[in-house]
Amino acid sequence: MRSLLLFVSAMLLSGSLLAEPLELEWKDLRPLIEYEREQEWFENFQHGPDDDDETDEIDWVQPEGEILTEFDGKTVKLPGFILPLEGDDTKVTEFILVPYFGACVHVPPPPPNQLVYVVFEPGVPMDIIWDAFWIEGEMSVSSYDMGDFQAGYTIHATRAYSYSEE
Repeated sequence: MRSLLLFVSAMLLSGSLLAEPLELEWKDLRPLIEYEREQEWFENFQHGPDDDDETDEIDWVQPEGEILTEFDGKTVKLPGFILPLEGDDTKVTEFILVPYFGACVHVPPPPPNQLVYVVFEPGVPMDIIWDAFWIEGEMSVSSYDMGDFQAGYTIHATRAYSYSEE
């Protein structure tokens, strides 16, 4: 009986260590109402100001976004694009993960709940950072301030790989 209990305990322990990360989509990182409001804003932004009306202005300030706490401390998997912050000529070890190519480079930046600060010690090879990536690791609700905008979440990554490998 004791052997059976030890075996079951070992299986439970190994199963929890091998658990798959929680796969997230970017919309999971914000309240539903905010997602719907942002979709409307983005559609209006794409059309731009009316050429005939010189009074139209585009707001270049980072929109507000509620940070959700439900994924704090969870091991997650999130796809996105890399905006390099730290590294060397061969790899990027700290970056902002963004939901679409060009985010933050072309203003306005997405809201804080759509930007994730990532630390990945092994680094992502510099020559492939323009591809979409899956990032896996522990997510925390902690902001990273970059002056004009901020990321609302942080992931301490344990794995980063090409989106096409999935």
